[in-house]
Amino acid sequence: MTHPDPAPPEGAVSLSQVSPKKTSFLLWPYLPEGRLCVLEGGPGSGKTWLAAQISGHVATGFLGRTADYRLEYERPGKVLFLNPRRDPAEVLLERLRLSKIPLENVLVYGASLASGQKAKGETPAPPDFEKILNLVGKHAPKLLVLDGIEDFLDREAAAGGLEGVKRFSRQLSFLAESVNCAILAIRETPRGKREKNLARAFDKAVSSVLVASQDADDPTRRFLGHLKSVHAPLGKTLVHGWDPEMDRYRWINAVEATAREVQGAPVRSFEYRQAEVFLRETLREGPCSAAAILAAAAGFGIGKKALYRAKDYLRIYSRQMEGYWVWMTEEEYEKAETSHRQRSAWAGRKAPEPAPR
Repeated sequence: MTHPDPAPPEGAVSLSQVSPKKTSFLLWPYLPEGRLCVLEGGPGSGKTWLAAQISGHVATGFLGRTADYRLEYERPGKVLFLNPRRDPAEVLLERLRLSKIPLENVLVYGASLASGQKAKGETPAPPDFEKILNLVGKHAPKLLVLDGIEDFLDREAAAGGLEGVKRFSRQLSFLAESVNCAILAIRETPRGKREKNLARAFDKAVSSVLVASQDADDPTRRFLGHLKSVHAPLGKTLVHGWDPEMDRYRWINAVEATAREVQGAPVRSFEYRQAEVFLRETLREGPCSAAAILAAAAGFGIGKKALYRAKDYLRIYSRQMEGYWVWMTEEEYEKAETSHRQRSAWAGRKAPEPAPR
């Protein structure tokens, strides 16, 4: 006996009658357009550096919309950068210049937006939602960056507790969707119980959570991990650093590390692991010249310090043969006799080529 499909209750709609909304991205899959997103990290982790690089994509029109992380050109948009505690220009100007990003489309607003009167020596209050709404309506940015979202949450929590924080989050989410403006809220990684509760309440309406971390071996390199994603699969961890050939900061490559590793563990843990895998694969077929290994490792985005640490950990030996420095495994080193011809072949063998960036 068959039964007909039950009709949905009054006031409900069957999913078969709903047309899915297509979500576009400013940086795929990290920053969806018209959505509220979060970028968090510890002090000195490079949050503002990464926010400046993302802002540069919008300001120049080179937006990452493809699954293979390629940047495609689109009409440039405006970026509105807001920090209630200090002048954002002091924070952004040098970072944007070092990234070779034009400044015409980047608008900054600082402590002058503080709501209410500020006494001497008193921390300025962040602008309320109505003032943010007016700014967005006046300048029509494609990206709004709220640096120091903790100041906003403290005010909302003082006024309405966790429900006040949730309401503020929903307001920002509705604003982002209604004007098709991505909102990126920057915050310190929550540590205490109160900070974690505020972050959880705020994240109820957040579509994407990004995590910033600094390379423990190279202070010029920073990592962007992807912790939460509602509208797309989680993205790879991106590496941001200095490119001497292009004489600017830019995205270097992607590494096999989760956002949790970026967030909680020293970066060297997965950086060294990547170097260890690279050395094992390179030396599996026999010794190889040190110059070729160093060049290939750089192409894979592996730092020199991490490579040498992995070399020591794996007990890789280096010896000079036929005018070349050669790296070899302990097993190869312990071989008693090696012909002159074989040594020459080792010295001239090439390391694997890196994948195209």
